[in-house]
Amino acid sequence: MTEKMTEEELYKALYTVLDNDKENKVSLENYDIRNKTLKTLLGVEEDQLSDRIKEYNKIQKAREELGNEDANITGTGKFKDIVEYWKAIHHLYVCYLDKLKKSLKEENKTINKILIYEAPPMPSKKKDENFGKINYILAESCRNCKPLKDGKPCDLLTNEPKGAYSTTIKNLSKQSKIQDILVNQGILFIDLCPLPLPMTTDIRKGKWIEKLDGKPLTVVLLELALRFALEKGINISEKPIIAMGTPAATSQSIYLYFEKMINDECPNPCISIKVMVEGDKVEEQVRNIDFSTLLNINRKYDSKNQILPLYQSNIISGSNTPNPALLKRIF
Repeated sequence: MTEKMTEEELYKALYTVLDNDKENKVSLENYDIRNKTLKTLLGVEEDQLSDRIKEYNKIQKAREELGNEDANITGTGKFKDIVEYWKAIHHLYVCYLDKLKKSLKEENKTINKILIYEAPPMPSKKKDENFGKINYILAESCRNCKPLKDGKPCDLLTNEPKGAYSTTIKNLSKQSKIQDILVNQGILFIDLCPLPLPMTTDIRKGKWIEKLDGKPLTVVLLELALRFALEKGINISEKPIIAMGTPAATSQSIYLYFEKMINDECPNPCISIKVMVEGDKVEEQVRNIDFSTLLNINRKYDSKNQILPLYQSNIISGSNTPNPALLKRIF
């Protein structure tokens, strides 16, 4: 039976491998690496992936019938196909980080706003102009980014992202492109799972709360995403404003993790991240990010015996979708 990954292996699979063509050819085509990635994130091996896709599609079909604009039935059930979309998403995200880094440097600023996101997109099976394409949150900006080795990322992405999340971010500004809004407002957009996977609530409540190197997988994914941004040269303030825009099951495990820190007499819950910094020589440094603002409570709605308080950082509404007014209130 395939073993789960260590934190370092998962980071390499999600970020480092995709950032290096030579490693990409070696590792992503390696059966053991693929299996360990799926086992860690979905709890299945490659030959069981199609079953996960079927479960995902049942949920998406139900969402579609309820009128959800971003509901997405997918036809991709092979890891090698998913990897092609993974490359395009990663490439586009790096382009966004490069623009954000340049903007911060020009204005001599650090990141003081972080938006945490988690909604792994899958290629559409619907027979229309978006057939085989992914509805990715940053997709509309890819026309101007550098081409991939075997084509352009926009060949695999929809022309314009749709759904509640896109509408929520666009409500922050009159600018049309989401990437421009994030860059110009100095918002670090964190995607907990950049690999397109058929995520369901059962996986978020099951696999994603399991411990990896002593921490819930959700928290590990958050740390890895922040590490990648830091290693890409994004300067983050010591105590940024946090907005949590992940599905309820994902948010709950992250909130509980930091709540436990406070209960364990840690007045300022924080994340300590080891990053490799390039200078005259490559060296390891530890960056501490205070996550206290994540736990600010909206006292107006606080009540006794709530399982989780109504955090000001939460932008997910009762329908488990992001709310424009809640995000605007935070940022």
